[in-house]
Amino acid sequence: MDGEEKTLEVRFDMSYFKRIVIPIVLSALFFVIYPFCIRWIAGNYAKKIANVLNSHDMEKYDNFFSEDTVFKLNDRQIKYVNAKENMVKVQTFTSSGSYGHLEEYDDFRELFVNTYIKKEYTVSLMLPISDYQKGDDIVHVGTIEGEMVLKRKWLFFFDIEQVTFYGDGKGFIKEFIGV
Repeated sequence: MDGEEKTLEVRFDMSYFKRIVIPIVLSALFFVIYPFCIRWIAGNYAKKIANVLNSHDMEKYDNFFSEDTVFKLNDRQIKYVNAKENMVKVQTFTSSGSYGHLEEYDDFRELFVNTYIKKEYTVSLMLPISDYQKGDDIVHVGTIEGEMVLKRKWLFFFDIEQVTFYGDGKGFIKEFIGV
């Protein structure tokens, strides 16, 4: 070729990098980090319920529960909007240190479906109640077990769809929510 040497010129095209590689990396990070975010959010809801109840502030109750949140005890249920009147009456108790967690998944397919596709997450709930004044007596109710169902509204925003209590420690739940 007439003595001229042709060289292969490799140029790094930054627009290609921005259009292809960055979305791939961000998508991979999302799929790795999102399950941990969901677990953290669910745990925070379980921890926060005791703080909200212990505040005895109906404005905080209204911000935490939606009007359509359903409370269940045994075979009976009541919506938050209907339970508010009873909650206002029962303000003589202490609640602190609640906790809970999401179910663990061993199978990657189950983890994927339950994290990315489903919009509802079941969170176990342990709610300690003490210093409950029932008439003239002050009663230590103990820890009330149950579960909450969180429903995803947006990517990181949830509503409490349902709170189920497995037992009624000394009649507290029945009196508090009015079922």
